Amino acid sequence: MKKLIISFIILGLIVYNIDVQKTWSIIQTMDVTYALLAIVIYGISVVLAGYRFFTVCPFLSFKDALVLTFKGLTLSQALPGGVGGDVYRIIQIKKHTHHHQPHAFYNVLVDRLMGVVGFMATMMIGFGLSHTIPIPLRMYVWGAFTSVMGVIMVIIFKKYIPFFSNINHLSDLLKKRLSIKNIVIVIVGAVVMCASFYVLNLAFHISLTLLDLMVLFPLVALVSLVPISFAGWGVREGAILFFLKSYGIDPSLALSFSLMIGMIQLLWAIPGGLMFFQKNDPLKES
Repeated sequence: MKKLIISFIILGLIVYNIDVQKTWSIIQTMDVTYALLAIVIYGISVVLAGYRFFTVCPFLSFKDALVLTFKGLTLSQALPGGVGGDVYRIIQIKKHTHHHQPHAFYNVLVDRLMGVVGFMATMMIGFGLSHTIPIPLRMYVWGAFTSVMGVIMVIIFKKYIPFFSNINHLSDLLKKRLSIKNIVIVIVGAVVMCASFYVLNLAFHISLTLLDLMVLFPLVALVSLVPISFAGWGVREGAILFFLKSYGIDPSLALSFSLMIGMIQLLWAIPGGLMFFQKNDPLKES
């Protein structure tokens, strides 16, 4: 309940300082064709996220991993904090694959870490190739990259840091999954998601390039991981408005863009919700 209140407070503050009528007018006049294409491309990124989970958990079939990914997405959108889907995946792995709980937890955590690695790699590719990144944004790029990679390095080289010596299994599992093939998979998944937002950007006639969005959205995704709001609502909007301000984009336009991203994510949570009503449990059958 507290996180729902926080989301309402943040959104309320944003709406208070922005022309709501103008925002609604922008949404009404967006290019529907581009918006629909953005929805389809985002769905491909969800399937790729399911394949990433399959590579992290090879004891699951691809179908099982995809089902858990969709159901996890639904719960992450429906429950406060955005981690409900992770908790569900941990429980299901433990219940149906006979892995003990710490092992199930580490598999889901490694999947999350692999997703973050994909976003950071995508961000640095976009940063290296783009010549239009605003100077204020560059500081946040380097800050995010060094912070995240610092955490990853601590996990991988934990034996040199006594305080972290109790994460042996997590470290071993992460090193095993960080193969070239898996890194390519997570980068492709992140780029496809950014491509979805690029197409949505075209629907609103915003002048951002794909490379700009490859830098921008990993930052937004990283901020949205902070579990202080309901499914990232409010935090995501605040982050997008803050970062797009560096490009000189009108706040009403930025808010319209952000709200539609949230709606696309909600739309792709529907299939997972429908899967909960299936009589046959594919995991149990496997």
